[in-house]
Amino acid sequence: MKRKAKCIENRCIMCRACVRYCPVKAIDRKINIDRDVCIGCGSCVKACQHGAMILEEVEDEISENSNQKLANFFRNDLTL
Repeated sequence: MKRKAKCIENRCIMCRACVRYCPVKAIDRKINIDRDVCIGCGSCVKACQHGAMILEEVEDEISENSNQKLANFFRNDLTL
């Protein structure tokens, strides 16, 4: 599991503190978050004084895909 930034829109006042403090520029001026770029550091959460930014747990797509491949492998192995 990884942590990624998420904006709670009804709390956001568009002050853009999160944009200024994101070290990898994962948040644009419209507060769209590029989760492929986000490193889950929490700088945006600390910068937001309105509680609009949170870090949420997200599944790692690679590990989810790997788990499916392993399950398929063992399923096939057991049916031989």
